[in-house]
Amino acid sequence: MAQEIDKYLMEKFRNGLDGRDKSISKIPRYSQFQEIKILLDDIFSSSLHDSSIRNKLYDLNNVLAECQMLSRKHGFNSPKELLTINRIRRDLNRIKRELKVIKDNKRSLHGNTDPQPNNGQASSTGGELSRWTTRSLDASKVYGFDDDVILMKKLLLQQGTDDRFRAVGIVGREGIGKTTLCQVLFNEQEVKNTFLPRIWVCMARHPDDDDNEAPKIVIVKRMLMHLGVGKEMVKSVSEKHGLGGLLYALRLQLMGKRYLIVLDHARETDSWRGQLDSCLTRDKEWDDGLAFGLPKGHGGRLIVTSRNEDIAKMMVGKENIHHLLPLSDHESCWAIFIDAVGRIPSSPSNLEDVTDDEGLWAILKDAVENNRTPSRPSNLEHLADNESFRELYLDGVKNNWISIPSGPSDLEDLKLEVKEKCGGIPLALKMMGQATQESLKVIRGTNP
Repeated sequence: MAQEIDKYLMEKFRNGLDGRDKSISKIPRYSQFQEIKILLDDIFSSSLHDSSIRNKLYDLNNVLAECQMLSRKHGFNSPKELLTINRIRRDLNRIKRELKVIKDNKRSLHGNTDPQPNNGQASSTGGELSRWTTRSLDASKVYGFDDDVILMKKLLLQQGTDDRFRAVGIVGREGIGKTTLCQVLFNEQEVKNTFLPRIWVCMARHPDDDDNEAPKIVIVKRMLMHLGVGKEMVKSVSEKHGLGGLLYALRLQLMGKRYLIVLDHARETDSWRGQLDSCLTRDKEWDDGLAFGLPKGHGGRLIVTSRNEDIAKMMVGKENIHHLLPLSDHESCWAIFIDAVGRIPSSPSNLEDVTDDEGLWAILKDAVENNRTPSRPSNLEHLADNESFRELYLDGVKNNWISIPSGPSDLEDLKLEVKEKCGGIPLALKMMGQATQESLKVIRGTNP
């Protein structure tokens, strides 16, 4: 019965991708769905059944239906829809990695012992890890955070008479730039000169983490390894002394040091992560709180980022919260958008260079303005994905109904439109720019 359910779900997914509706190829992330379908076909052709497939098939059918709904919308995607597509991309990458592990395990059971990377585990370099952030960043590509950087630096570098520990929380919606702001701060020269050691710890679950290990232990082990403690030593402490021993080891590593720790993507409501400025008392045990592994008397600093304000308040206190808001400066929004569009290699064309502001305005004008497609050709597909962009632009250039107007006011109007469409959210601006880049490549004849 279980296998029959799986086969039904697989057939539903297959039909959804290979049905009679020709527009299905224009749904967001279509190529990812096709890659996953190939993996599933390989797995189902095997004689071994894997019970974990069913939940993935449920997820895939739900995500496919969501993409089909998005593809029916006319005009540019809203910021919320752009973030939804980004979340779908991550979900599909996760499912693909997990299916690869299942496929490799089946291959091993059938006698194929070809070595797999990471000992058969899913690779940790997939697209999902864009969420699994690091401290690296090109600060020259960051726009609109100058005031936030100044304020946060003041909070971090301010010294009291007793040089106490301080924890600060950065709160904001997905894609608003919390991690980016932290990356800028982390790499500021004055911050580097003030704090040693500095470690960046993502609180999200890593694909290579042991699923049988408690999240608390995973986080503290991760912190110790970022401080340079060997993996085998961390493992030994964990096995012999548990969470309490790990926190004691963490305290020893940080004792007497003016450290900076970034805890990125905090999302757990567990009180164990709360009140990070508290100290160990006689009525507490070492493993009762993350705070007990953080020495308090030498000017240490800790930054927490979270979408959830309640979680951040629980960890650092409501008086230490910095709210990150959408960008209000349309020039900063435009800079992010243009950086994402990038420079398109030239080819014979009567279009202006698309990296020139007016030329880009001309190409984007009818698509961005008034949030609708141009009305002249009646049979144009909508602009919900890259394929639609290509059809629109190619047809517009070919039939000469996309023209190149002049005048700085046109460009200023477009900048304001781009900001409005993306709601001042940096991630939405970047995604819109990347989609535009793909479309412009087609126009200039550079698409592979």
